[in-house]
Amino acid sequence: MNQSAPPTPRPLTPDDVTLYAALRREMLLDAPWAFCSGPDDPGAGGADEALILQRLAQPETTTFVIEDGPRLVASATVIRLDRRKLRHRAEIVAVYVTPSHRNRGLGRAVLTAAIQQAKAWQGVESIALSASSNSPAAIALYESLGFVVWGREPGAMRVGDHTYDEVHLQLALTASP
Repeated sequence: MNQSAPPTPRPLTPDDVTLYAALRREMLLDAPWAFCSGPDDPGAGGADEALILQRLAQPETTTFVIEDGPRLVASATVIRLDRRKLRHRAEIVAVYVTPSHRNRGLGRAVLTAAIQQAKAWQGVESIALSASSNSPAAIALYESLGFVVWGREPGAMRVGDHTYDEVHLQLALTASP
């Protein structure tokens, strides 16, 4: 990856499914406290390629990725909530940067792309995300992008014998009435 050029996120495509499944497995193994799913869990949070394709088909869900050579090294997914009473909200999930590529602005780049996508959805007024208390660098990044901590959920995640708090943040896109 060229160190001087800014990273350019792009939307995940069906051609990327195998690469994204590998990145998803990596993130679930590297930071188990940061994700609700494990690498072998069935369902929407795992690394199953068929489920990734299903998510890609959802019109108001976009995963932004950055690639380095033949692999994906950073990602963030933005989802517009689909229930009528919640359509004014979006969530960012599955934020991750491969350890060897951290501290290069890739996390900021994929998050900025996700925020811009949420802003483009008419009527979206806020974006939520959560982070493990075990990830202070991630929380600092989110706050630097304007997210504000609004709560802490004690013992939200259990990995083996350890429990981790979950920190909830929100970015207001419009002033509330």
